Amino acid sequence: MELQSAMVLELADAALQVIEPISQRTAAWQAFARCAVPQQGLGSLARLVMLLQQYGSDEDAELAVLLWHGEIAQSACAIKAVQCLRSLVTFLETLGLTNAASWLQWRDSADAQAVLQGAQHLPADMIAALVWFLDLGRCDVPWVLKFARRVLGQAPAHGHIMLAIQEIAEAMGLSARALARRIAWHERLYRALDDGPEQRLAWWRCVKRTLQAQLTNPPSVKLQVQGVTETLPLSLAVHLRQGHPMLAIQLPRAFGAAPAWPNLTMVQLSQ
Repeated sequence: MELQSAMVLELADAALQVIEPISQRTAAWQAFARCAVPQQGLGSLARLVMLLQQYGSDEDAELAVLLWHGEIAQSACAIKAVQCLRSLVTFLETLGLTNAASWLQWRDSADAQAVLQGAQHLPADMIAALVWFLDLGRCDVPWVLKFARRVLGQAPAHGHIMLAIQEIAEAMGLSARALARRIAWHERLYRALDDGPEQRLAWWRCVKRTLQAQLTNPPSVKLQVQGVTETLPLSLAVHLRQGHPMLAIQLPRAFGAAPAWPNLTMVQLSQ
């Protein structure tokens, strides 16, 4: 999935922050990612704008079904999420943010929250949701926790996970906020792709390239598939259905990712 599609997924995630409970919010986002995006060709912000323009505000109930596929129980809440998405897209247009690159640059700028809070034409709940979204990357934290649970196969303590993110970010020369947002960006893509071996392999290779580019004193980063019995696999993508991909990262120096691991020198990410 391309960068522009990832932007659309993130905007939908932001608009759905007005939905409770979280289970419905997650289900609606996954329906949007796995159904609405491919069915409606929402591969860029421009395509999303075109779709929103095809439906008038009096047709938001129909559009809600198209986007969220009935995963939000109350119709009024589903319509509210559509209205938030409309407001968000309109807001981006007023700022001249027309692609993923400009969106990423703006949301990480120092005055993003101030600009947002001064947007009088946005509904108050939309402003609140977006301020929450921008504030220290809070919207990214649930995705970071999902990523950790998936790759570790268990649910470690929240504090240990975030401490590990902080330590790894330090080794990569990034802020913890920046690393959390990158993890969230990739995890959204992973959740949207479902079980496509070729796409999953592309995702893992993207993670590998990102780590190689960002880690200081580039370490050894190896991508392999465990559980494959054939000695000469024809395709890594094919064997993802039989085995488990793993990324082994030899760190440039030892660091304590958590109190339980004071001398960690290697990280293994597996699926």
